[in-house]
Amino acid sequence: MAFYTVEALEYKWQSPFVIRELNISKESVFHLRNAGDMWVLYGKMMDFDWPGVATSHQGTDIFSIKEDVFGYKDNIYGIKQTYLHPDPNQQNGPRLSAQEALQEKLKLLARTFGYETWLTIEFSTVKETVRSDLFTGPIISEAGGPSCIAAGGAYGDKIETVGLNIPILYSTSGEVQTPAYLTYGGASVVRDSLPGNEIITDEGTAGVEGEFNTYSALFWDAAGLSQLAAVSNSYRVPMSAALDLFGTGQGSINSVTQSFKERSVAATGWRLSFLLEDYLGPVVDVEAIRDVELIFGHRFKSSNYSTCTGGGPSGPL
Repeated sequence: MAFYTVEALEYKWQSPFVIRELNISKESVFHLRNAGDMWVLYGKMMDFDWPGVATSHQGTDIFSIKEDVFGYKDNIYGIKQTYLHPDPNQQNGPRLSAQEALQEKLKLLARTFGYETWLTIEFSTVKETVRSDLFTGPIISEAGGPSCIAAGGAYGDKIETVGLNIPILYSTSGEVQTPAYLTYGGASVVRDSLPGNEIITDEGTAGVEGEFNTYSALFWDAAGLSQLAAVSNSYRVPMSAALDLFGTGQGSINSVTQSFKERSVAATGWRLSFLLEDYLGPVVDVEAIRDVELIFGHRFKSSNYSTCTGGGPSGPL
């Protein structure tokens, strides 16, 4: 168990656990002889962990299903956007607003099971979201010459909490939340502490490559301790999604989970399901949904790194 604890710390801070003055490393776990040795190792693990916590930043950012997954933006540069109907069989009709396109897309994702209707969305958070600190990448400068990295961005972006919020236009049931399931799975993606190499993409824009580490999202199944297959690559947690009629962005304690704490905010196999209707009637009308939001409380570190040299403006710093 101590070995896996050390590995978890290495994954958390993307740095090897090495205490050179005491010749302690991850492999030292296999040479522990008594409780005293274990206590010394524990102290060194705490020392290894604390500087990372003390120098990291904590933030709260919204990941929008409407904008960050489906790409339905109301306005770009002040120009109202319109979209084709998400159903290929209906794309000969009039173009839809971002709100209408979202609602039609959600209707396609709804499924009925007996007396209940659930809506399930599969998505990835392996993307830098606009105007937030979530999974922030490097800033590339092309001012006055060859491209360079003006700011290294952030790394080690890990989850503290995840909340579910559904802004709605009106209420059909008077409920303030609806039952939901949130699944984390697939692969976790973590940025290196140092950005990769500057490149020019096929589209002619500057970018960075070679800065990501990818891991399988493994979860220990506590209920299966006596079984051989006690590890799974996804984990589903029951919770609730707040039905946000007044735009407060706040839900109950049931709409927030810490089950994915220390996991990377960037992952490929997310799945969100929430209840639309049961045998008592509708809980939330799809026509009322303005967005579906994941509210990430997360902790990350700044990469104090730049390749820009010489005079002239190289970035926002």
